[in-house]
Amino acid sequence: MKCSECQSFRRIGNTDETRQGLCAHSASYFPVDMDKECVLFPAYEPKCKNCGRFAWDTACMTCDEEDSAIHNGHLCGGFIDMDEEKIVNILVQWRARGVDIQEKLNECMKQANDVNLPEHI
Repeated sequence: MKCSECQSFRRIGNTDETRQGLCAHSASYFPVDMDKECVLFPAYEPKCKNCGRFAWDTACMTCDEEDSAIHNGHLCGGFIDMDEEKIVNILVQWRARGVDIQEKLNECMKQANDVNLPEHI
């Protein structure tokens, strides 16, 4: 995704002339070239293919899997986030194995917080 297409891109007074702007993705704004590819995570936009109802719900028959699940600024009313479902299934499996879920979640959260995102991409 080009920086100019990102939700975090902020135009400045002479953006049209210089093709430069600011990225608001981090806590401090930094200059970016609007024609270059974004090096940070692009804003997440759920697609119909990410929904658990996509394959079987008749309300979704006219949707393509790459269609946005956001309509008029709101997430589709029946959207079932499959990533969330995967996490719940993993937690249920851990609980069935006798793993202390809270301790395991704290360990996973610590690992996730220690990841340097720009290097991880």
